[in-house]
Amino acid sequence: MNTKKRMALFVFLVFFLGTANNIREKIENVNGSDAEIIENQETKRLEDDFLQKDLLEVVLEKEILPVQKEKDETAELVCCDKGKNIYLQRQADNLKQADFAEESTDDSVAFSLAGKKAELVPVEGWSFPALNITLEDGTKIECELTDVFFSAILDFYWIDEERVILEGHVNPSLNVCIVYNLKENSFDEYYGVFFIWNDDYSKLYFVEPSPHFGSEPIPEKIIDQEGTIYYETNKGEYLINHLILDATNKYMGFYVRTIEEGKNFGILNCETMAVLYEEKDIHYNDVEILVK
Repeated sequence: MNTKKRMALFVFLVFFLGTANNIREKIENVNGSDAEIIENQETKRLEDDFLQKDLLEVVLEKEILPVQKEKDETAELVCCDKGKNIYLQRQADNLKQADFAEESTDDSVAFSLAGKKAELVPVEGWSFPALNITLEDGTKIECELTDVFFSAILDFYWIDEERVILEGHVNPSLNVCIVYNLKENSFDEYYGVFFIWNDDYSKLYFVEPSPHFGSEPIPEKIIDQEGTIYYETNKGEYLINHLILDATNKYMGFYVRTIEEGKNFGILNCETMAVLYEEKDIHYNDVEILVK
C-alpha cells in the first residue's frame, strides 16, 4: 500500500471512531429495531465514503503516469552488400551539424573549443578576404585567402584546434569550401556543392556540378578532396539535394534528377564505387542509411 492510501486509511479510521461514538449515543436513545437500522445506515454511509476516496486515489495515480513515446518508424531493408543489410529510415533531423565551437552572432567570426578565434576581414584593394587567427595567448596570425572569391558566407567553423572550415556561395550552381591549416598557415579550396565530411573529418565528399553558365551540360561527379571520382551522371542527369553518409562512412546516398524519370535515389559503396541500390521517382527527401 502506498503512502497516499495509508494516509487516507488513517484519516478514515479517525473519522470512523469519532462517528462511531455518535452512533452509540443515538443507539442509547432508541430501543430495539430502530437502533439496528440507524447503525446499519451509518455504517453503509461510511463504507461508501471510503470507497469513493480509494477510487479517487487510483484515478490520481493513473493521471501522473508518464506518457509513452511513439515508436520510431520501422526501417526498410533495401539491399545487401558483403553480408551486411542496408536499411533506409526517414531522418528526424536533416543534416548533421558540426558542433566544435561556441556560437557567434557574427557569421564572419568562429571560436574553437580552446578559445582560438578565427575572423574574416577584408583586404584593402582586393576582392578576397584575409583570415585572422587569434590564439589563446593573444598571438595573431594572418592568412590572405588569395584569389578565392565568394558572395556570401554559408558556414564558418573549427573542426579541431588546427583546422578552420569556410563555405562560401559563388554562384547559383557553385560554392567553395576552404580548409585552413593553422600549423602550416595555408589553405586549400574546393569548388562544388553538397559538401559533407566523414566522422573524423579526414575526408571531404562533394558534388562537382555542371557549369551554370556553360553552353553544353557536362556530366556531374561525386568526388573527394583528392579528386577521386565515386559516381558520374549520364547525359541529361543532375545531382540534387545533398549527400548522405551512414555511420560507418562506407555507404553514400545521393539523389539524381532526370528529365524522363524525375527524382531518383541511389546508394553506393564508397570503397568499390559500385551502386548497390536505385529507386525511381522517389517521394521523400531526407533519409538515414542504417547498416546492420
